[in-house]
Amino acid sequence: MPRGLIWCGGDVTQYVPVSYHIENERVNTFFVPAALNAVFNYDKLAALIPKTLFTSDHGMSYELLLKAKSGYPPYTMEKTVNDPHVKELVRKGFTRFIVPHPGIAAPLSLTIEDSEGEKKVRVRRTKSIEFTCSFNRVLNFIYRHLIEFTENSDIDEVHLDLTHGTNVLVNALMIAGTILHMSRDVEVKFWSAPILGRPQPSQEVEILDITDAVKAMTEVVSGTVAWRLVDERILPVGYLKEMGRELGPKYRHVFGNVQSIASKASSILWGIRSGQAVILRKQLEQLAQVVSNAKESLRELLNREFSPDISQENEGACVEPPWVLVADVVIERTRRLLDRITEEAIDMESSHLSNLKLVRRFLRLYKEVELYDKILSLGREWLVLLLVRRLLKGSEVKRIKIGEGEWRRIDDIIAKWTSASRLDLEESALLSKLGLKTEDRDVLTHVRMYRNMLMHGRLSREEDLYLDIESGEISKKDLKTNIIKKETLKKVSEKLLELINRLT
Repeated sequence: MPRGLIWCGGDVTQYVPVSYHIENERVNTFFVPAALNAVFNYDKLAALIPKTLFTSDHGMSYELLLKAKSGYPPYTMEKTVNDPHVKELVRKGFTRFIVPHPGIAAPLSLTIEDSEGEKKVRVRRTKSIEFTCSFNRVLNFIYRHLIEFTENSDIDEVHLDLTHGTNVLVNALMIAGTILHMSRDVEVKFWSAPILGRPQPSQEVEILDITDAVKAMTEVVSGTVAWRLVDERILPVGYLKEMGRELGPKYRHVFGNVQSIASKASSILWGIRSGQAVILRKQLEQLAQVVSNAKESLRELLNREFSPDISQENEGACVEPPWVLVADVVIERTRRLLDRITEEAIDMESSHLSNLKLVRRFLRLYKEVELYDKILSLGREWLVLLLVRRLLKGSEVKRIKIGEGEWRRIDDIIAKWTSASRLDLEESALLSKLGLKTEDRDVLTHVRMYRNMLMHGRLSREEDLYLDIESGEISKKDLKTNIIKKETLKKVSEKLLELINRLT
C-alpha cells in the first residue's frame, strides 16, 4: 500500500537523539519523521514549513538545516548529530510546502562557511518580528497542500506527524487531515511523540498512534448531524459495535447500553424520516427509559473509574479506545432528540405520551428539518382524524377503523371538495360544522396536488405530463418540467400546519 508522510517543520538545532518506539520497533534519532520513515519506508514525503522560520529561501533553508544537523556530507553545524535516519529522509527527498504563520517570531538566517572540505552552516536568530495571519488562512493553506500531496498520486494512506512544530501548525494539520479523510476516502493516521521539556540523549519515548481519537471525532461529528437532521443513515452504529469489541468486558454494561441506544435511535430516526411517526409512541417511551438508565450508569462509572484523584490511576487502564466521549455523545444527543420530540407531549393524567400531542410535535420537527413532503403526507391524513374526532365528540364511539365508516365519509368529502366537484348542501354543512372554512379549500387542494406529485415520483395525473416512449423524456406539452422548489412546499406545509393547529 503506497504511503506518504507529512510533518511540521521547525528549528531542529537543539534536538537530541531519542530512542523512539513505534509498533514494536526502536529507532534512535533526533527527528520523529525520520523514525517513522525508518519503520514505514514511505513512498512520498513532505514538510510544512512556516514562513516565520527563516528569513528567506524557506524550503532550501529547511533542507540545509536538516543536512547540517544530521551530518549529511559535506554539511555540519555547531551541534551536529550523526543521524543516519535523518540522512535517509533527506536522501529520499521531500516536498517543501511553505505556509503562513501568525505571531511573534525571530526567523533564522543560515550562512555557509567552507572549512577543510566541509561546509559549516552558521545559524543566526534575527530580530523578533510580528507576523499577521488568521488561523483560518493557515488551515486553508495546509489543506490546499494536502490536496496537492494526495492528488495525481498512488498514495492510499497518509501519515501525519504532530510531534514537532508550533501549536498553530499542529492544530491546523490535525483538522485538515481529519477533513481530508472525510472528503477523499484517503486513510489518514496521526502520530505524536509525548516529549515534555528537553529529553536526555537516548531517552526512550513511545510515538503514540492517535488515529483512534481522530476517528472517534469524525464518527461523533457525523452522529451529531444524524440526530440533528433526523437521518439514521449516518449514525455511527457500526463504529460503536467495533469499539465495543475492542473495549472488552470491563465496561460492557455501560457501553452495551450505549450500543442499544444507538440501535434503537436508528430505528426511531428511520421511522420519523420514512413518515411512520404516528406509531412511534411506545418506542420513544422505552428509549427514554434506556437513556435515563445509561446516563446514570455512565455517571457512576466515570466517578469510579476516572477519579479526579489521578494518583490512583492504574497504568494498565491506559490501553483502551477513546470511548467515554463517544458514549456521552450518544447518550446526550439521543436525550436531546427525545426532549425535542416529546416536549409538551406528556398526558398529565396518565404520565404517558399523548399521541395526539406527539404527532403535532413530529409535524413541527418535520418543519424544523425541512421534510416538507412528510408534512403533506402525514398532515393530510391526520387532518381527517381530527375532523372525525370532532364529528364523534360526545358519542359513545371510542374506536374506529381507519378507512371505514366515518373516516371514509370525511375523507371522501374532502377529496370531493378539493377536486373541484360540487358538494351537496349536507356535505357543505358538515364541513362548516367541523370548522373548515372556504379558504381552507385552496390549502387542501395544494396539499393534495403536491402530495400526489411527490408520492408518485412526479409521474402523477396532477402534472399533465407527456412521456416520450423512445427516450423516456418527461415534458409538459412543449415546455420543460421544473423541479418543485423547497420554498413552495414550505409555504404549503405552513398553511397545513396552521389548519391542523386550529382544528386540534
